[in-house]
Amino acid sequence: MEGAVILHETIHELHTKKQNGVVFNIDFEKAYDKVRWEFLQQALRMKGFNSTWCTWVQTCVQEGNVGIKVHDQLGSYFQMRKGLRQGDPLSPVLFNIVVDMLAIIVSRTKAFGLIKGVVPHLVDDVLSILQYADDTLLGLKINFHKSEIFCFGEAKEWESQYSNLFGCRVGSYPFRYLGIPMHFRKLNDRRENRKEVEQLERKNALFWREISVVKLGAFYDNHKKKYRLISWPILCQPKEQGGLGVQNLDIQNKCLLSKWLFKLCNEDGIWQDLLRNKYLKGNSLSQTEKKPRDSLFWKSLMGVKNHFLSLGRFKLVSGNQIRFWEDIWLDNQALKDVYPNLFTIVRRKHTTVEEVLRTNPYNVSFIRALIGNKFNEWHNLVACIASVNLQEGRDQFGLHKKGHFSVSSMYKHLVSNGLKVSQEIWHLKIPLKVKIFLWFFKRGVILTKDNLAKRNWKGRKNCEFCSKQETIQHLFFECHYAKFRWRAVHRIFGLTPVQFRRTHWIRLWAQLQCTDDERDVMVQACKSL
Repeated sequence: MEGAVILHETIHELHTKKQNGVVFNIDFEKAYDKVRWEFLQQALRMKGFNSTWCTWVQTCVQEGNVGIKVHDQLGSYFQMRKGLRQGDPLSPVLFNIVVDMLAIIVSRTKAFGLIKGVVPHLVDDVLSILQYADDTLLGLKINFHKSEIFCFGEAKEWESQYSNLFGCRVGSYPFRYLGIPMHFRKLNDRRENRKEVEQLERKNALFWREISVVKLGAFYDNHKKKYRLISWPILCQPKEQGGLGVQNLDIQNKCLLSKWLFKLCNEDGIWQDLLRNKYLKGNSLSQTEKKPRDSLFWKSLMGVKNHFLSLGRFKLVSGNQIRFWEDIWLDNQALKDVYPNLFTIVRRKHTTVEEVLRTNPYNVSFIRALIGNKFNEWHNLVACIASVNLQEGRDQFGLHKKGHFSVSSMYKHLVSNGLKVSQEIWHLKIPLKVKIFLWFFKRGVILTKDNLAKRNWKGRKNCEFCSKQETIQHLFFECHYAKFRWRAVHRIFGLTPVQFRRTHWIRLWAQLQCTDDERDVMVQACKSL
């Protein structure tokens, strides 16, 4: 994914700044199958492997035999002449060694001045190649039908000449890199989006077959109007807090984007350098705001920035990336919330910790003199920061005091309501769909006719078995049909008849000690209701 981010930001920069550049999207046929063994041996020797190791690798690669199965009949084995075997644990390592040779050739070509990398103002080492699997390789046959060329700036005038020179087509947007559609603009074409969804559906058809899907359902009347059982936020609450634990994809997406922000703040790499030079420009993440010409990816990151910063705290190192008043770096609250009276009269509200603490006295000024409570608050603040020492390095950020971050911990924090409820339903040894029904039953949201009436349903409100009003209590316990079924259950299990209510019924499941066969009878009896 890092490579996709680098490519997305690069083509966005080339397009918006109208810079000159040529991007080749090169595809190679059957990457593993086309690796030449002679070239692999040369690559191993260039990497410094001794002759003994090279001989071992040669034996492992060349001594394998292959058989082809047709209609469940395995044919005769034959020896391979080139390529790496799919599924061999050694193949990915050897494959990466072959791939790295292209990077060496490109870097040498760049060193001789024959080519220049793109966006030199964003990446210190100048970006000249992105590699992954069969998208860029050496010693293999190029698939010209899938390879594309993209020109930017003045190079666009020579686009057709470049296309004829390299024998590949001029690319169009969106194009694919690692299966991800690439464009410098937002993909607004609904037909294109629908094609993406259909392709994902085909790719994941086998995966989805292995997942048990429980229908949450809705009641439809004659006018096809939906009557939902319960609100989506409640369904997405964790089970231990009274929900069904259904994943909220909107919140999950925010958490995944926040993971990118965490890596941007705490790690080093090409994509981090590119984003810092392109958008941060020496400022901290909290000091950076979204701009109209920013890329879609960066706008998405900025959309979750406030969520991300509000849920964690900084681990102070140098202090040059932490806002003194607005970020959480001292204890568990921002100083603007601890000392609101001081924050209202301070001149520079967005100053960093380093700018404040690097001088003595502290570099803080106010628009008017401190008197009374404000003077006392300032002395308390000075006492709190007197022991703070700045060091060399980058400030760290995380959800925990130790500076760690995880998507799951942030997701739990965002969906949590702080309440703990009984989980007796989920501990019952019954099918999942019955547990979910009991959950709806306990919350009183089953769409009986009285609940439908609350949703402006205009149908009859009487029970189908008698003339009384249909409620959950009536339908499952008080109707003569329900009583008949419950008497049968009492006789089967030898129970004393009691006047049941919803909570009593669920408690019965938890306390009932019976065999699996008896429990199956109980399930069937409840299904018949």
